[in-house]
Amino acid sequence: MSRSTFPPPVPLAVLAVACLLLIPLPSARAGLEKDILGKWSYKGKQAGADIESVAKFEEGGAYACEMKISLFGTQSSIRFKGTWRVEEETHVVIEVTETDSPFFLPKGKIMRKESVKIEEDVMAYQYAGKPEREVRVTEPAEPTPADTEGSGEK
Repeated sequence: MSRSTFPPPVPLAVLAVACLLLIPLPSARAGLEKDILGKWSYKGKQAGADIESVAKFEEGGAYACEMKISLFGTQSSIRFKGTWRVEEETHVVIEVTETDSPFFLPKGKIMRKESVKIEEDVMAYQYAGKPEREVRVTEPAEPTPADTEGSGEK
């Protein structure tokens, strides 16, 4: 009897597992790019000023923010637009492209939210070495015709 020099047949299950290992899995980056979409509210203190803001992260990298700043009894409002992107899996980089307050927030300014983690409706991160957090803004759903039946609304 002659022996074959070919290796023994590989079980089908081993081949299936090997093929599954070749399928790219979604990275944390893809998860963050999806999870961050929407509106976020911030209340905190930076450089001695009280800040309240609502920011919107949109698909494709568009970003818009409205903020109110209180400092020494004076209030100011700033609106700006920009772009956002994820870097290094957990960092969100925002670049200002339009601003109504170039003195405080100039065009081209880069802001980095580091070690971003989103759980439920809370985004936690480090900004300028300080822990910060934002809360997702949920907007009420539009009423359906069934919701307004019999209420006198038309």
